[in-house]
Amino acid sequence: MAIQIQELPGSPQEKYSLDSFSATRTFIVPWEQRDAFARYFLGDRLYACESLMPSDEEDESLVPPSSEAPISGPTTRLAYPGKPGVYVSQIAFEPFEPSSLDVSKIARPASTLGEYGSFAKAVVSYRAETTSVDRADSPLVDSGTSLAYKMVACGESIPLSTRGWRWRFDATAPVPDDLQLVKRVPTIEHQLVWSNVVNPPWETISATQGTVNSERFLGYAAGTLLFEGAEANKIFNGEIDAGAVAYTWQIRFLFREKRIEAGGTYGWNDFYRESTGTWERLVDAAGTPLYRSADHAALFVQSQPVSN
Repeated sequence: MAIQIQELPGSPQEKYSLDSFSATRTFIVPWEQRDAFARYFLGDRLYACESLMPSDEEDESLVPPSSEAPISGPTTRLAYPGKPGVYVSQIAFEPFEPSSLDVSKIARPASTLGEYGSFAKAVVSYRAETTSVDRADSPLVDSGTSLAYKMVACGESIPLSTRGWRWRFDATAPVPDDLQLVKRVPTIEHQLVWSNVVNPPWETISATQGTVNSERFLGYAAGTLLFEGAEANKIFNGEIDAGAVAYTWQIRFLFREKRIEAGGTYGWNDFYRESTGTWERLVDAAGTPLYRSADHAALFVQSQPVSN
């Protein structure tokens, strides 16, 4: 059945500082419906693991006292009314009337909780969560997540034939065949670390590995950034003893830049042609280049949560 919630007098409480905003709201909710209340406010951040999901038989709807129609729980956290970028960060429960404890039902303290015939007091905390990025040309990410950037210098030495080359001020003088002509091409490593991710785009990551950017990305021309892959770490966001522990993901994406400036901008699908002394694109019999192209910005779009 649907449950009743009521915000208590004295709620909300707000705190302003020079660089942030936070608030708390206090409600009462039936003691046995704490999970449903938490799911409604925290959404898919609360139970990120299927094994922690409550039974489907539990009712997740909330009904304010003045309404008769159930309100479906959201899949993402609730925002603070009138404050964009301020979201629920934590919920704390305690008995609203401690004297209502049914002491006769405490049989196994290690495996059962006290039962109260009254209500729980729920203190809902909110905090401002702005999107943090290190580069102005970084891909757009969801509010509440952050994107850190790191660059590592690397390079590749490409031996070139002397064919097609001449001396600038003496074009008639031959260029020796044994002249060691080597072009040093920077292959800069670009790392993007995406944190606080709830639903990583696993399928997109898998499908995009080994592709070059189909359009400008991180400020670099199409075809000059190769996505080599990603590594992911699970970050727990609570105490183990708290029971259902929500977690998010931190994903490190590795891109490698190969940008050759030689009368134009050339990238991973372009190679030096000895007979002409120029850089050109190689394709197979079907006209396909060595590396496929893909939209690398799509790597930073979270997947839709899977409904159970």
